Amino acid sequence: MILEPSSFTYNLQLRLKVSVSRCSLCFTKNVVNITMLCFTACNIEVLVGFDVNAQNIFSAQTNLQSKMGSILQRISKMAAISCSSGQIPSVQVGILAMDSASEPVQLDFTDNADELFEAFRALRSRGPFVLNGKTISAYTNRFKTRQDNVIKVGD
Repeated sequence: MILEPSSFTYNLQLRLKVSVSRCSLCFTKNVVNITMLCFTACNIEVLVGFDVNAQNIFSAQTNLQSKMGSILQRISKMAAISCSSGQIPSVQVGILAMDSASEPVQLDFTDNADELFEAFRALRSRGPFVLNGKTISAYTNRFKTRQDNVIKVGD
């Protein structure tokens, strides 16, 4: 078998682990034992929303800014609780809030929690944001435009 070095990652401890795409071959010290593990992706999308009745959302909810970063980090590093056995979660998080004119304010889905948090901080003086029936409809509409093979969670 010929292996292209750019297609593999090597972990040289007691075994050699070779990863190709989502499959991995594990060679133990005894070369006769070869195990092939293939993992399929488990795509999860989470929409986060909030309700703050003030122009400056961080002055009205003083803990919102300090806690949102860690909330986004925890969601983006979600364990495989929503996946079948052998699946690795790929989590994308977005933010959707409804402004006072009943217009949705959306921050795109991303797997980068830090980037999403910075975009969230830019909403500082765009409040108030309301949570009502139109907000729930906006969540549903947002998910309808996404891929079908994804687990969708509105938070």
